[in-house]
Amino acid sequence: MDNFTCIFLIQGFLLLFVSNCQCQEIFIDGQTDRQVEGTANALLTCKTTGPDDGQDPDLKWFNPSDGEIIADPTNRHMRLLPQAVPTTLQAQLENITKDMAGVYRCKGFIGGEEKEATVTLTVSTPIITTGIKTYQTFTQGENAVVNCSMNSPDFMISWYDNNGKVVDSSSDLKQTSQGLKIDNITTADGGVYTCMILTSTTFKKIYITVFVKVPPVITQSPSRQETITGTSMRMECRATGIPEPKYQWFKFGQTNALVDGDRFSIDEVVGTFIINEVIIDDEGIYRCEAFNDAGRVTNEAELDVLIPPSVRELFNQSANEGTSVKLRCLVSGDPLNSITWRKGDISFSSGNQDVEGNSGDMVSVKTSVQETDFAERNERQSELTINNLVPEDAGMYECHADGGKSGTAEGESFLTVRYQPVFAKDQKEHNYTWAGQTGVLRCVTHGEPLPSIRWFRDDVMIQQGQSYFDQTDRQLDAITREGLLMIRVDFGNENEVYTSYTCEATNDMGVSYKNISLLKSSVPVLNKVSQLELTPTTARFSVQVASVTNGPPPTDVVVEYGTGNVTEVDLDRNGPTIVEIENLKVSTAYTFHFYAKSEAGRSLAEPVSVTTLAMRKPYPAEIMSKTFSDQSTKYLLQWSLPKTGGAPILNFNIRYRQVSVLDEKTVDNKYQRNQPVTGWFEVAPKPRGGSSTKLLEDLNPSSYYEVEVTAVNLKGTSEPRAFIFRMSNEMAQSALEEDIGLPIGIIILIVVVVFIILFVIVDVTCYFRNKCGVIMCLKERVGHAGSADTRSKEPIMESGESEKGTLPIGGVQNKDGHLVEDEKKVPLLDSEGGAKDEVEEENEVAAKEAEEIEPEDKQPDVADTKPIAEGEEAKDEPAPAQEVDPTPPPQVATTPPASDAPAQLPVATEPSA
Repeated sequence: MDNFTCIFLIQGFLLLFVSNCQCQEIFIDGQTDRQVEGTANALLTCKTTGPDDGQDPDLKWFNPSDGEIIADPTNRHMRLLPQAVPTTLQAQLENITKDMAGVYRCKGFIGGEEKEATVTLTVSTPIITTGIKTYQTFTQGENAVVNCSMNSPDFMISWYDNNGKVVDSSSDLKQTSQGLKIDNITTADGGVYTCMILTSTTFKKIYITVFVKVPPVITQSPSRQETITGTSMRMECRATGIPEPKYQWFKFGQTNALVDGDRFSIDEVVGTFIINEVIIDDEGIYRCEAFNDAGRVTNEAELDVLIPPSVRELFNQSANEGTSVKLRCLVSGDPLNSITWRKGDISFSSGNQDVEGNSGDMVSVKTSVQETDFAERNERQSELTINNLVPEDAGMYECHADGGKSGTAEGESFLTVRYQPVFAKDQKEHNYTWAGQTGVLRCVTHGEPLPSIRWFRDDVMIQQGQSYFDQTDRQLDAITREGLLMIRVDFGNENEVYTSYTCEATNDMGVSYKNISLLKSSVPVLNKVSQLELTPTTARFSVQVASVTNGPPPTDVVVEYGTGNVTEVDLDRNGPTIVEIENLKVSTAYTFHFYAKSEAGRSLAEPVSVTTLAMRKPYPAEIMSKTFSDQSTKYLLQWSLPKTGGAPILNFNIRYRQVSVLDEKTVDNKYQRNQPVTGWFEVAPKPRGGSSTKLLEDLNPSSYYEVEVTAVNLKGTSEPRAFIFRMSNEMAQSALEEDIGLPIGIIILIVVVVFIILFVIVDVTCYFRNKCGVIMCLKERVGHAGSADTRSKEPIMESGESEKGTLPIGGVQNKDGHLVEDEKKVPLLDSEGGAKDEVEEENEVAAKEAEEIEPEDKQPDVADTKPIAEGEEAKDEPAPAQEVDPTPPPQVATTPPASDAPAQLPVATEPSA
């Protein structure tokens, strides 16, 4: 045989040997030494090994006491599980105890031979902590024991405090068999403690939270309250504690806490107690209880319910004159401090007192006030008794109840006193009239009930519409009636109607009579006429008229003179009446007849004879202008037209000079001259006789000027009246005057100018920076107006590149239309094509301003206001008869032929010696 055959045979013999040598055994599935913890579960599995020869090994399990474990479902600790195959048997150990430790055997038969396998079970003690609470609470101050203990010596316990430190013999905390003891526990002792339980083989940590409760302590007690019925009441109770206290409210004598509802609002968290609408039954003591798990604390407060006073019964009363009356006032409320009676400003109290009646006389009224208390009903009655009633006692009486903090109440009772008619205290006993008028007699009577009125003459009743009589009456108030008797007087019945008449007033209480006379009125009396001033054409008089007591007052002073000439002046009731008669003839004798006039007629005449003065020079003209000018170089001079002196005023002479002034002004707040600064300048042409204004020009700013105006007629020139005024500063106007304010017109002008300047600045800025604004808009409008050829030939003007009357020309435009090179300047042209400088423009503006300042009816000749130095001849000719157009011709500026200097303004020069 070869080698391969030999090897194959050897392997076959070896396999046969091995198969014949293998046999069945019993073994334990898993570890044969097992350690479990008490109360745990375990499963023991027994199996056989080797080929299955089809025989049943009859496997059985035996406990450490050699007791067979059977499939008993009632056994809670050990039993067999149902066997699926004969070669496997399982024993179930449930809720293992320490007694179940030991050796467990699995036995069986294999090939008729008994075999077994064993497993050793070791049981350790379990750490069971179901009885230990992980959250334990204590009350502050008690000796607390944090419970953590085991009922077996197999366990050992150690502690860690709330800061994580080990509790040992040096600690303030004591370890006992029940747990950890904390004496006099506080909130600082609260926290998490660690209880560690150890056995010989393991350990377990239990974290216990210690919560320290603090009993409530009231920090804000409810306070005593006084509340008016119908209003709300609020009590507050505050307390501290751990956990946060809650609150309950009790009313004294009640065991059940008040509950939140319609009448009460109770906040058990905040501690407020509110009665929404207090009633009298709410009065009493209320207890606040603050409570938490650590305890309960109480405090009390009293509620006093005040009843506001209320007038329950008070009625109107009426009684006859001379009798007595009682006014009763029933008031409820608690408290009731006092009840008083008032009539107007008069107060009534117990006893007698003198009371001033409506008539103005002192009327003795005996009064008494009595009060009766009904405490059980919180009521009081007050009675006011008035004896010996008189008409003045009638009226409204007030019952005033004072409840102090609960408030006050008032009631009214109207007392009617019935009495026969009486006549008004201011009743006139006579009246005046005159022929042609209707005399009126007035009768006013009071009575209760309201009286009726009839009129009698000579005991005969006057009928309505009888002869020249008319009568009417009306009710003025509840107890007053007015009767009017109207008598038409003429010259035919004067002797009959001027007599006495009787007014009869009647009511249920009786009849009263009053005699009233109709008298003839007197005319005014003129006391004195005094001459005040006499001129060639005027006369002034002072007239004094006596007052009239038996007739209508004087109203006018009438003067008659010459042939049918009459002057009538209203009477001055505050002093003498001034009468001025004008347009008299020169050197002429007049007799003036003065009368005082009233509705009743005229006084006797008072003649006064005078002779007017001879013709003379005019009287002085008074300057009426302001003491300051609103402009710096112009001044509007105004004067009053003086008396002519008998001859027409031909013209006015005006002269002025610059002066310095004293620091002090006159008593009438006018400047006083110190000394002249320049000589006199005369204004030409001279204003005509009817003029009263003149515009002075070319004056120096901030300067003082003295001016004189004199009137001229055929007899000469009037006396001058000096007047000093001040010119305004160029920068600041009349606001610099310490005695005057800034005119409103100047303020408006300044505001407008500032606004325009700001607008121009903003618009120019917008134009150059943003290519927008009004200037840009105008530029583009001009740029688009006309053909392209025409626009290309027009000069270009940009804002900001033109200075003092020049325009840039001949430059080159960039794409934005700006002039960028070759800039030249040419003068601005006037309407005639000539050059126009700034000075000529200012002259034109000044001329326009002068035209606006002058009144339309007396417009000064602006073109002729150039002053003439004293010494030069000025034409003093009478004004021509023909009317001349007062509007000056327009000034035309001309260009100097060979000079670029500005044109000189006319300047007044001092006259030569």
